[in-house]
Amino acid sequence: MKVMTGKTKTAVIFTLFVLLSSCSAKHDNGSAVDQRPLDALIQEKLSNPDEIFFDDVFALVLKSSCVSCHDSSDIRGGVDLSTYAAALGVNSKKTVIPYNPSQSTLFETLLLTSGNRKMPPADKPQLSSAQINLIFQWINNGAKNKGDATPKRPKTIGEQLEPYFESPETIDYKLVNEQVFKKNCLDCHSDSGSKSDQDGAILFGQDMTTYNAVMSSNGIVPGRLTDYVISVDGELQKKKGSRIYKSIAINQSMPPVIDGYLPVNSLYVKLVRLWIVNCAIEDYEAVKDNDNLIESEDDGPESKVRRCPKN
Repeated sequence: MKVMTGKTKTAVIFTLFVLLSSCSAKHDNGSAVDQRPLDALIQEKLSNPDEIFFDDVFALVLKSSCVSCHDSSDIRGGVDLSTYAAALGVNSKKTVIPYNPSQSTLFETLLLTSGNRKMPPADKPQLSSAQINLIFQWINNGAKNKGDATPKRPKTIGEQLEPYFESPETIDYKLVNEQVFKKNCLDCHSDSGSKSDQDGAILFGQDMTTYNAVMSSNGIVPGRLTDYVISVDGELQKKKGSRIYKSIAINQSMPPVIDGYLPVNSLYVKLVRLWIVNCAIEDYEAVKDNDNLIESEDDGPESKVRRCPKN
């Protein structure tokens, strides 16, 4: 048996120290810190996506790439990602909808390739595909926080809107504003929106903060989706349809894709369409007892619509 000399022992100990150091380090309090490559840590988490928690996402993604701008001391764009509660909308814009990555702005903005909404901004270091997948899997599996009860799976957009699609005459401004305008429009089209300019000007001149504002300047024309022609004393006159509807559904110019916004979800477009066809009423409770419904020949299963005043 070969006996190690002092120098040999020193070399072996040093080698072991280097190997151990490459696998772990220690916090100041003595607890071990995993020092494996980032993607290796992420892949381990992805192998069991049901056990991904907010702490994992924070340590492997948010801490290095997001919270320098989005924390409680610098809530840029109204977004705070420094805590689980903030990401789910407590004292911050809700950026995570459990089980629904496509409707979660935390994930959705990572997929953009350009525009103001792209995150991280184009001039900042970008996330790896593994980091993006980690966020997707975390949200898709319930956006869990270790130690908390598993979030309840929310209804899908279709499930939320199905009762109104079955009874479209009940759709009113309050519903459309809550479901569509607040989520897709008011950041730009209100004097207090985060994207309005510094002087409080409303972008593109279309105020959408109130029912009367939405109805002004052909923003919404009750009963009229698109431009139409009428005869006045034998003369044909072209009339304007609902400018807001045309922007989101026909031209798809709003929200502006060039700035990184996604088109309005088709179910939300359907909700707006049915609202306009049913005269774009302000408050269903105020008119439900004296409404005037007629059979529709154009809407198939949506067989009854409200009779609108002639324009």
